[in-house]
Amino acid sequence: MDCQVNDTHDVGAWEMVCYELALAAGVDMFPSEIRQFSSGYHTFLTKRFDRDGEKRLHFSSAMTQLQYYDGEQSQGASYLEITEFISNSGAQTEADLAQLWRRIVFNIAVSNTDDHLRKHGFLLTKNGWKLSPAYDLNPIVGKHGLHLNITHADNALDYQLAFDVKDFFRLSQTQATQIYDEVLMAVKQWQTVAKRLGISRAEKAMKQSAFNV
Repeated sequence: MDCQVNDTHDVGAWEMVCYELALAAGVDMFPSEIRQFSSGYHTFLTKRFDRDGEKRLHFSSAMTQLQYYDGEQSQGASYLEITEFISNSGAQTEADLAQLWRRIVFNIAVSNTDDHLRKHGFLLTKNGWKLSPAYDLNPIVGKHGLHLNITHADNALDYQLAFDVKDFFRLSQTQATQIYDEVLMAVKQWQTVAKRLGISRAEKAMKQSAFNV
């Protein structure tokens, strides 16, 4: 649930924009919606993916699985470390590696730069860990890099970096290009989605630089 009384813009509505764009881009998400309560802004609500009816599913963050902890110690962590975990312990390795690469491209496209290790997670299955649905996707203005490195040492909002490491995700050039095209085609609709959700022209102008399409 995302809405703070001191929000200076409609954070919940923008998260809904990213949610709808992510779905269109092929990013795995769980059902979500926005509602207005006492605030003039929206609250973003999402169904919990770590529940199956009354049964609790075992969830673990990438921070836990990679044995990092909060603070400076996790600075410099890379998506490539997550690929190593998926390759070694994943229940659906090929699909999850492709999905993770798709999320990198999406994060670049919308400047979702708060993509630290706690924003990536896994659900335990009988065959191993599978990538959880994505969550907490927000367009952030004024940042020049993701929180996680894309290569071992570079986090720039640069699609070429994603292509440079595609082999770690077991993607051919053709597969990577198709994913890239699908993501950008979806994200190019951000203004249409924002307008439909009632986001003001002023807020759209404020957020425009976050969308790298």
